[in-house]
Amino acid sequence: MLYILMHLFNQLGASCPMLAYVLAGLLITSIVARSSNIVNFYFRLVLVFVGIIIACIVGITSAVVLAPLGRRTDIDWVVARTFNGFNWLVLGFRSVVDHPEHIDPRKPCIYVANHQSMLDLIALGCIFPKQCVITAKNSLKYYPFLGQFMQLGSNIFINRGNKQQAVQVFKDAVNTIHQKQLSVFIFPEGTRGRQLNATLLPFKKGAFHMAVQAGVPVVPLVFSDFHSFYCKKEKRFESGTIKIKGTTADKRIRFFKVIGRTLMATLEPVSTQGMAAEDVDKLTNDVRDLMSKALIDMAQEDASKKHD
Repeated sequence: MLYILMHLFNQLGASCPMLAYVLAGLLITSIVARSSNIVNFYFRLVLVFVGIIIACIVGITSAVVLAPLGRRTDIDWVVARTFNGFNWLVLGFRSVVDHPEHIDPRKPCIYVANHQSMLDLIALGCIFPKQCVITAKNSLKYYPFLGQFMQLGSNIFINRGNKQQAVQVFKDAVNTIHQKQLSVFIFPEGTRGRQLNATLLPFKKGAFHMAVQAGVPVVPLVFSDFHSFYCKKEKRFESGTIKIKGTTADKRIRFFKVIGRTLMATLEPVSTQGMAAEDVDKLTNDVRDLMSKALIDMAQEDASKKHD
């Protein structure tokens, strides 16, 4: 095996020395990462960022085909599936989804999800639907690669410092939902929340005002706590074995070990039919309560499996 690897690197070095150096560096770093938690943490983070950049480039390129066809709103789906494929092949990530049937691109809705870290993107990669756009803070449009694909994909940018402008953006989004039969994805917490105790930050109401005004349901998505395998403060990004519904994940040999699991629940759509502006507060609280319960249930289920 060692002889074969050396032969391949020699052949690659002769034709493309830069790529050979990069691959050799990755191989050496991956070996060192096995003996150092800090090196392992940053190495895996770099791989995640590499996956994001690759997915964004694919999304930007896909715009050449999708834009003339009037399907710019599918660019996010292309990026999501590309990122999901990278995570599956390189990092070995899996996402376990309860009730995926609640995600239907044919039915416009407002998707809301809890926000923990950039690893949320790994979970979204496997379930993000077509005909769906994202709401994001305005500054993201200036990020290299990420900003370009998001603008090409007709995503919604919000200036949090200008309330009047934000309100107008949401009104325009409501019109777009009706005209193009789109769905919109939002993190209602507005920022990343630490969910070690299965608690959520207070929800902002923009998503729920949009749902009521558009007359479309709210579909809650709940990501389980990532702390069991990822913690930025502790510089921990651990390897492990994924268990899906009590069975061991496939054991095909990979260059990198499987590094964790992501559990995600899609709750039943919450109807907004017949609701008005005065119902938004109750709708917001009801959805948050549903998501909190699901988060607690997943944490308890995960804890019970560890004790079994």
